[in-house]
Amino acid sequence: MASNTAVAAALHEAWNALVAEAYEKEPETPPPVGTVCLEVLPEPVAQLILHRGVPECVRAAALGGHFCAVVQEPDSAVAWVPKSLLPRASKLADRDGAEEVEPNVAWSVIRFGLPGSSGGGVKVPALPGMAAHLCEELSEVPVNIRLSSAFGGMDALLIPEDSLAIVTRELVRRGHAIWPASRLVDPVPSKALRSPPSDAALSRRLAGVWARARREEPPGTIVAEHSDLQGPIRLQASGGLFVEIHIPEDQVRTSGAEQREASFCGVCRSVDKDGGRIVCTPLTIASFQPPSVDVARCSVSLSRSSMDVVGYPDATYRERWRRLSEAKPTDIVALELQSEMPEPKYPRCGIWVFVGGRWARMLGPSRGNGIVGGTCCRSLAHLQALRGAQEVKHELRKHYHAVFGALEEPGLLRIERESSHPERRGAVFYNALDESTGEIVASEDSVLRILPNGHREKWRIVEWTFDPFAQTDCQEESSRSWGARRQSRKFAVDISDDDEPPDRRRRGCASSRSPSAQPVVAKRRRAALLKPRAEAQAQRGGEEDEEEEQDEWGAWNAGGRRDEWGHGGSGGGFELKSRQSWQGIGRRDAREGSDDDVVEVALTPAAAPERLPR
Repeated sequence: MASNTAVAAALHEAWNALVAEAYEKEPETPPPVGTVCLEVLPEPVAQLILHRGVPECVRAAALGGHFCAVVQEPDSAVAWVPKSLLPRASKLADRDGAEEVEPNVAWSVIRFGLPGSSGGGVKVPALPGMAAHLCEELSEVPVNIRLSSAFGGMDALLIPEDSLAIVTRELVRRGHAIWPASRLVDPVPSKALRSPPSDAALSRRLAGVWARARREEPPGTIVAEHSDLQGPIRLQASGGLFVEIHIPEDQVRTSGAEQREASFCGVCRSVDKDGGRIVCTPLTIASFQPPSVDVARCSVSLSRSSMDVVGYPDATYRERWRRLSEAKPTDIVALELQSEMPEPKYPRCGIWVFVGGRWARMLGPSRGNGIVGGTCCRSLAHLQALRGAQEVKHELRKHYHAVFGALEEPGLLRIERESSHPERRGAVFYNALDESTGEIVASEDSVLRILPNGHREKWRIVEWTFDPFAQTDCQEESSRSWGARRQSRKFAVDISDDDEPPDRRRRGCASSRSPSAQPVVAKRRRAALLKPRAEAQAQRGGEEDEEEEQDEWGAWNAGGRRDEWGHGGSGGGFELKSRQSWQGIGRRDAREGSDDDVVEVALTPAAAPERLPR
């Protein structure tokens, strides 16, 4: 008895220690020494020489909160004001006694301050001497750089607009963080999604499921080796859309695994250079890692079962990828995220790819939005150190999502790896027969995913060779279900495909879930179906008694007409009682003994009999 008590006490103490460790706040990584956060202001500025007094545009800039700086020199004064506030050159010279130094040159203003500025911009000035340190770091860059202090006391770098990319590249290499990325990187990736492949035949050769086996950096030095499905996975469609999954297998055991998560998606453009060398340009639209200034390119040597990828043109790394499955023309689906309801804080983009029995999808804010997607930085670890670890982690968990899984059969998707949720390995992502996993409906050019909490995702169909969301035998199950219902009620109703609503008459199946699995949808429509019936009763003066009401049933067809049929009396049949225009599909059976209040079925107008057998 005493030994059991001691064991229980030891287990309780160990449990308390684990709980305390779980709630202990992670120590934040200190920012690298000598690093700052830099923010590029949205408005380009112009340099003015002031011959007399202060021009009106300088006063307007100072009063309006715009960037404005005036430097007094021995023989004249120089001012920096937004170009948008400048009057015409003649008016500026005659009225204000000023002239623009280089009318064809626009200057970018880069403010810099202490790390930890999070999402609100640079607010805390840098330490004394940091301006000289930045100028020294940029002295090797062949760019004309000016240093100025604006009204408000915050130092700023003045860079010509056409040299902004060169300066940003050097600042990132030195370990600094600079934003917004929308002012610094090329917006081509988002536009490339809608353009056709540059080489369609080559793009089809690169399609399939690929698993990285080895990475060398530099070539000859192995930094990572993986077995199948244990390392990065890439799914690419024949049109170039791809999702590359980089979810660490040990993210549940190591605290730094979250910083190594590097999944991304986009579109790959490939060209065949002289000598049979393939040059690929993966245009990233969303990534778990901060964006880089340069668009990465690589040289690919392709065989039937593998491909070797080398950095282009500098050959800084080399990777070997194994083909897990070859993409057949009939087993590829590629979707692009169009919209979400309700709209998230940052507009998101995403790619969803199916290749045979594998699928992967990723969603995240587009480049230029949020802290991660809007900051150019060396790595995610540097970003957390410079802009706040808690803010970055919160954004990754709330706004980013990547998942890789298996398509066990159409309508059944299972998870193999999911970002930030290693415990969901093996869980069901979507089951067409299980309402708890949501509902997916395919139309002519889009796919709508409705989650149980009401969140909606609309995906544009880019490639569609089969339906991965619908049960293959849904029509047969639906037919059997309706046959059983008609037999149990001892009356017949003719069904016509033309009476089905247009958004359900798609791809051989009315929905990704069979009608027998849609009681919630039927309940939602009950109020709408009963409303016209009540209106028809009011028009007739409410002369029907309770028995007659129970013997009535109503039907609506796709043409927007409602027919009201009632018991015919001693004849043993039904007769048409009223007709009313109505928008809706369905039938309400209010007879005694009916087990369903609402049934989703439409009458064929041409086949509707005058009297129906009881």
